Amino acid sequence: VDEAWSNVLRQVRPARRIVSFRRMAAAAVLLVGIMAGGYRWWMQTRWVHVATERERREVLLPDGSSVWLNFNTKLAYRETFRSSRDVRLSGEAYFEVVKNSDAPFSIEMSDARVEVLGTSFNLSSYAPDSSVDLKVTSGKVAFASKEGKASESRIVLKGQSASLRKNSGEIVKAQGEDRNALAWKTRRLHFENSGIGEIGKVFFHVYGSQLVIDKRFEGRTVNVNFVRQSKKEVAEVIASLLGGSLQVQGDIFVIM
Repeated sequence: VDEAWSNVLRQVRPARRIVSFRRMAAAAVLLVGIMAGGYRWWMQTRWVHVATERERREVLLPDGSSVWLNFNTKLAYRETFRSSRDVRLSGEAYFEVVKNSDAPFSIEMSDARVEVLGTSFNLSSYAPDSSVDLKVTSGKVAFASKEGKASESRIVLKGQSASLRKNSGEIVKAQGEDRNALAWKTRRLHFENSGIGEIGKVFFHVYGSQLVIDKRFEGRTVNVNFVRQSKKEVAEVIASLLGGSLQVQGDIFVIM
């Protein structure tokens, strides 16, 4: 009897080992699947942050789109793009977005939201600016104010410019061409009947430095072009045309 019982046990034990091994293998596969899914989720939700101060920088996004950052600009984007391509921006940048109709490309700013499928455009909003400015160089862009502002949304086409006023959320399309929209990239400045407010804003965007012009020059306009000249040379010419004098205080240029 003992010998017969031993034979039974020898037949049963391997079967138990097989069942146990199969259970362990299934659990391992499940664990690997959970870990892979968790890693993909982490990659999709993880944000990459890039910031510039006194330099300009090109950033290549996960989908192959390119972004050129101006001075004092912050960009954040997801580590991996899937059904949507989400970006956050503070400052100024030029985008060349790879076309993908299955994954809209959206940019969140403090006062505005931009959404595209594939296009090229310049988007700018520094803290001191009173508006968010958009210049489209190819394709078309949906330009909208953020929630809490007046309900505004516009489609801006190639060659068009638009500005969103921060205080009201109103979007206004430019009547003429904004020749200085890409001046920070081209280093070509065009002033045609330009007042001191416009001059100071363009100077800051191109050189990252303040040009402070005395209020006694309000109402005066300037007509002049610059091509790749230094900020001091530009400030000196502006001061001369206004009939003022230039003072340099560190990185601040003052026309009195």
